[in-house]
Amino acid sequence: MFELDFSEHAYNNLPDAMGCSQEDERLLTTVANSIWLTSGHYEISLPFQHSKVNLLNSQEQVVRRTVWQKKKMLQNEKYRNNYAADV
Repeated sequence: MFELDFSEHAYNNLPDAMGCSQEDERLLTTVANSIWLTSGHYEISLPFQHSKVNLLNSQEQVVRRTVWQKKKMLQNEKYRNNYAADV
């Protein structure tokens, strides 16, 4: 009885060892079929569940984020230097 509870082969019962779901298989197939090389960089299409996805216009949010980022960099020299070093 103890051998069944503490079996060395218990890892076979983990979800990863059981394989992928049908949805996972479809995702992997879609991604594998949408890989292409552009200017030395690999690109893949976004794996949305539905092919027609309506993305919102986020220009206002981008402008707000840019203004905030500029303000923070002007106020904090250490932050600005760290940001410039990472780029």
